Amino acid sequence: MKSSMSPSSDRRTVLVGLAAVALAAALPAVPALAQQARFSRVVIDTSPLANSGASQLGENIKPMLYSGVVRAMAPYMAPKDRSAPTLVVTIKSLDLPSYGGNDDNFRFGFGGGGPRDYLDTTVTVVSGRQVIASFPLLINQPSASGGPWFVQPNEDRRVAQLGVTLGEWVRRKVVGG
Repeated sequence: MKSSMSPSSDRRTVLVGLAAVALAAALPAVPALAQQARFSRVVIDTSPLANSGASQLGENIKPMLYSGVVRAMAPYMAPKDRSAPTLVVTIKSLDLPSYGGNDDNFRFGFGGGGPRDYLDTTVTVVSGRQVIASFPLLINQPSASGGPWFVQPNEDRRVAQLGVTLGEWVRRKVVGG
């Protein structure tokens, strides 16, 4: 029986497979941090928002994001260990598009539509004055993740949910768990 795939199609399949393996290998935790896995504190840095004229927004979202990250990292916190590194999450931008409850997630049976909230961050692990690791982390999720749009304060719940998701991704990337 003759194969319906051409040789170039076979090569593409192999290349896509190799790319998937390479991507999967890049996802585990930062090895040096996974062994250490103790942090003295978490700092949420909103100075980039202040520098862009949104200092009040930064102050408003800081406790919500802090709560989500600290909750996810609680097993790895050692506040009395002054030699443990500090986990710094720098908030570069926040985008909460207007949301009126209709997210069109199942339009034409494909899903994935609707407004999405974005949180652009950089996660840095600092020990003394030395940066141990630093990487960007972009969180996006449906605007509906904050619950019903008509129950106030909807935007606060959306930011709090971004904080929970941020905390989970920080934990996965930093300690692998």
